[in-house]
Amino acid sequence: MNIIGLLLGVIAAISVLATGCQPATPGQIEKARTAMGIKSDQPKIEVNKLSLGGNWFGECVRDVEKDEFYRQDKIAFSADFIDYSTEYFSDSSCTHKMFIQSLTGYFQLDGEKVSVNYANLSVLPEASIIAASFNQFDGFCALKDWEIGKIKTFSNLEICGFKSTLNAKIQRYGVNELYLDDRKLTLTK
Repeated sequence: MNIIGLLLGVIAAISVLATGCQPATPGQIEKARTAMGIKSDQPKIEVNKLSLGGNWFGECVRDVEKDEFYRQDKIAFSADFIDYSTEYFSDSSCTHKMFIQSLTGYFQLDGEKVSVNYANLSVLPEASIIAASFNQFDGFCALKDWEIGKIKTFSNLEICGFKSTLNAKIQRYGVNELYLDDRKLTLTK
């Protein structure tokens, strides 16, 4: 038994005692793991370009910067190439898609640090309310001709308010868990 399994067992035992012999809920266990700095009960795996290969999907979560939306991230790593797409939704189940933004570029690894240089940003409005709001004022990315289903690609990311570089902590656990800073992603084939 590894140390993480032992700690989770202790958490479950304490939870049973603290709740009057009620077993801990998955939410209680997750909160305890987070408080103790434990990200996963899976073994940690060395991060390298081979172990990153594939499509990684994030959970549907409320977007911190765009509070009126929910988001779901998809990151595809292939050789030195990265495609980081974010789909934005109007609902918490991530079924009513509003728009997609995708950043593509190249990445380098240095232990548990990833450095990304983005070359392009693509934006695709998928709802009329989004296309209309992108066209207001000075226009999103300085454009006022947004249409539903019409993708626009930019090589000057700054015009759209994006940085062309990303530096983040990257960790992999087990066969299907990846953390980019604190955002959890799951591998799908």
